[in-house]
Amino acid sequence: MTGKALVPVPPRKQGWQRAGPGRPSSYTEDAADEIFDRLCTGEPLAWICADDHMPATHTVYDWCKARPEFSARFERAREIGHDAIAASALADANNLEIGEERYVTIGADGVQRLVIKRGDMLGHRKLKVDTKLRLLEKWDARYRQAPAKQVELPESGSAPQITGGLPDEEP
Repeated sequence: MTGKALVPVPPRKQGWQRAGPGRPSSYTEDAADEIFDRLCTGEPLAWICADDHMPATHTVYDWCKARPEFSARFERAREIGHDAIAASALADANNLEIGEERYVTIGADGVQRLVIKRGDMLGHRKLKVDTKLRLLEKWDARYRQAPAKQVELPESGSAPQITGGLPDEEP
């Protein structure tokens, strides 16, 4: 034993590994390519890394720190993936999603009846779209909404003052 501490590997991986510097990297081009391909489809890194043959998420972030070329490809794949998520949200908004809503009613005679209503699941579609757009706002500045502009109206005689929002573009 060399005196290095032993740390348990997360439960999805078996065994122990040594902690500390000098450990060989688990980086492979095949793993990197699979990560990039899956990020480009909008799949979250946590889901990708949950597969047994993939590295842990912190390992991928370590690769980003240690390898500038990997980091650049990683960021580009994420941008493409964010665009894929936005396209998916648009598709969810535009496509009907037929489903069933079931509930029980009690008639005037006191008998319970099962009612099945079939139709567009608009509330479910709204939730899917809203969730995707909120995540995009958090993850990617390109999808953040600009703050609303405020207009202050003076009592009389002077021009209104406009504040907030994005700065006006210069011609």
